[in-house]
Amino acid sequence: MIKLIGAGMVIITCGLIGTLLGKNITKHVEEIRQFQFGLQTLETEIMYTLTPLPQALKAAESQTKGTPAKFFQEVGQRLKDGQGQTVGEIWSESLKKLTPYSLLTTEELSYLEQFGQGLGSSDREDQLKRLTRIKNYLLHREKEVETERSQFQKVWQTLGWSCGLVITLIFI
Repeated sequence: MIKLIGAGMVIITCGLIGTLLGKNITKHVEEIRQFQFGLQTLETEIMYTLTPLPQALKAAESQTKGTPAKFFQEVGQRLKDGQGQTVGEIWSESLKKLTPYSLLTTEELSYLEQFGQGLGSSDREDQLKRLTRIKNYLLHREKEVETERSQFQKVWQTLGWSCGLVITLIFI
C-alpha cells in the first residue's frame, strides 16, 4: 500500500513539474506583451501628450500588470523621488531588481537595459526611434516565444508525466 501511495506521489509530482514548466512559457509570452503595452503607453505619453517621464511611467504602470507593472512603478517612483541618479541608472537598477521575478531572458533584459540608457537623454525623434526599435524587438521575441510555446508546452507536460511513470516503474 505504501508503495502505491509513494508511486502516486512521484507520478503526480513529476506531472505537476512538467505542467509548471509548460505554463512558464505561456507566462513568458504574457510578460513580453505587458512590456509592449507599457512601452506603447510610454510612447504615447512622451511623444503625443508631452507628459513628464514620471507621470508617463505611472500611465505605463496602469496599463500593464504583473512584473512589468511593478517595474514601471519602481522606475517612476524613483524618478519622482529624485535621488540624483540619471534615468538610465534608475532603469538599470530597477531591471536588476526585477530579474529574479521575471521570466525574461538575459538577452531581452539586455535590450531593455540598452533602451533605458537613452531614455530621457535625447530629443523626441531619437526617443521615438528607440521606442520603435525596442517595440519591434519585443514583437519579434513574442512571436518566437509563442512558436516555442506551441511546440514545447505539451512536450513539457507529457515529459513530466512520463518521467513520473518511468521513475515509478524503476522503483517497483
